[in-house]
Amino acid sequence: MDKLELQSTCFENIKTLCVNYRKDSTSRKTENYLNIRLTSLEEQWKDFEARNALLLLELEDKTINYFSEDVYNKTKEMYLATKTDINNRLQYLKQHKHSVNFDLSDISFDHTQCGEDGKSEKNTTTFE
Repeated sequence: MDKLELQSTCFENIKTLCVNYRKDSTSRKTENYLNIRLTSLEEQWKDFEARNALLLLELEDKTINYFSEDVYNKTKEMYLATKTDINNRLQYLKQHKHSVNFDLSDISFDHTQCGEDGKSEKNTTTFE
C-alpha cells in the first residue's frame, strides 16, 4: 500500500472514531470508555500527522484532492474537537466522581430520640 492509501485508511479510522463517539450516548461515556477512545485517537493522529509530513516532502503533485481539499487541516479540526470533548468529559467525571446526591425531600423524621437515661440524643448517620 502506498503512503497516500495508508493516509486514506488512517483518515477513515479517525473519522469513524469521531463519528461513533458523537453518536454514543452520554451514559456510555464512562471514564474507561473515554480513556480508551482518547488513546486510540491520539495514536491514530500521530500516524496521520507523521505520514502527512512525508506526503508533503515526497509528493510533487499538490493538486491531488488530499491537498486541494485540505484533508490534513479538516482532519485536524475533527481530531481536536473530539479530543477536547473527551478531555472535558474526563475532567467532569473526575470532579464528580465522589459526589452523590441524596434526595431527602420525601421523608420526615424526628432528629432527636430518647436515650436509655431519658435524655435526648441526636440521631446521626454517617455515609462513607
